[in-house]
Amino acid sequence: MTAHQLAGHRPDGAPFRRYSSLDTFRGLAAVGVAVFHFRWTHAELNTAPVFERLFNLLDFFFVLSGFVLAHVYLTKPLKLGNFVWRRMARLYPLHVFALLMFLLLQLAKLLAVHLGVAARHDAFAGMNVVNFLDTLLLLQWTGLLGHEISWNYPSWTVSTELLGAVIIYALAVRFGQRLLGPICAALVVASAAYMFLWSVDPSDYGPNALIRTLYGLAIGCLLYRLHVRFDVIRGRVWGTIAELAAIGLIVVLISTPATRPVWYLTNFGLAFAVFIFAAEQGLLSVTFKRLQLHRLGTGSYSIYLNHALIGAIFSKIFLTLAPKLGITGYMSVAVYVPTFIMVLVAYSRLTLVYIERPGQQLWLRAGKYLSGIISAKTSAPPAPVVGRVTPMQSVADFALRLEKASGGLIRRHRA
Repeated sequence: MTAHQLAGHRPDGAPFRRYSSLDTFRGLAAVGVAVFHFRWTHAELNTAPVFERLFNLLDFFFVLSGFVLAHVYLTKPLKLGNFVWRRMARLYPLHVFALLMFLLLQLAKLLAVHLGVAARHDAFAGMNVVNFLDTLLLLQWTGLLGHEISWNYPSWTVSTELLGAVIIYALAVRFGQRLLGPICAALVVASAAYMFLWSVDPSDYGPNALIRTLYGLAIGCLLYRLHVRFDVIRGRVWGTIAELAAIGLIVVLISTPATRPVWYLTNFGLAFAVFIFAAEQGLLSVTFKRLQLHRLGTGSYSIYLNHALIGAIFSKIFLTLAPKLGITGYMSVAVYVPTFIMVLVAYSRLTLVYIERPGQQLWLRAGKYLSGIISAKTSAPPAPVVGRVTPMQSVADFALRLEKASGGLIRRHRA
């Protein structure tokens, strides 16, 4: 969900490789999550087996975020504080904007209900000042909301992914690159054991969701190390065969019933697909690049954080107008899904250009300004302490007064 854009420059200014195919899948996954959350609008969507497993798209985001974390940051680690500030710059401005827009939506719903307009849910249902602050401060991972997420509910992944990335990054800084692989492997094993023993469900939030996120991030970090060391997919023919095999595996996985422990073991299949498409050797990767589908991935964070808002508004309008226009059944599905996606992508493009990117730059500039102030204060010479005289200062002052009183006799005698 919140993976860093797979193009541009590292924090130290050095260019890094762009993975166009992974960008494409990141955008498609964000759209898939949006459709998954609004499958309730049509019985035909709600009963389709494929939509039962689309929650694993969140796990795809976690794996991909771990891959990007290793690609962008862990090859040349920053200071931990700098890393945290850069991640906040990437995530927080749009998070705050989306949350405020969700607040406006609830106020508008309250007004509409007051005017007699029927609503699927009451305004501010399950929402209050406490859980608003919990969401605003990205504390959903603490479990203060229990098993219920209310305010702009998709943002819980921003909370867990931010903390999970900080944990892995801090371990990498503390123990170094050499031990990063064993550390991530230990995190994968420990997280999987925890989810098995405590019967963690995909709908669990709070600390259980943080464990789920760490599990995906650690797999992604290990995956990147394998990708760098083992360049085994070469050539258009073998690349195409591997890509088709990866797609087939994903189809099989999402067709499997979502029972414990299958749902979180799916991450290894998702990791296999990321490994295959990171090589970008097959015809599918070539097609993605030629169609410029990676552009969808550049706005995936906006798509993900905006879909609860846009879905609520669009679904209300569509479900009101469609029956009056004779659009029902599968025809309604055929109109609803692509139209919803187009509206969501268009709105998210606006927030990407006017909120997400400017907010990130403003946050980074604020960080440089604050860093300059702190550096200036720490490098300035200490100010003299008024009203406090050290013993050495007292001795020196006494000698100076004695010499003046003797009319300089001591100085002349020395000469």
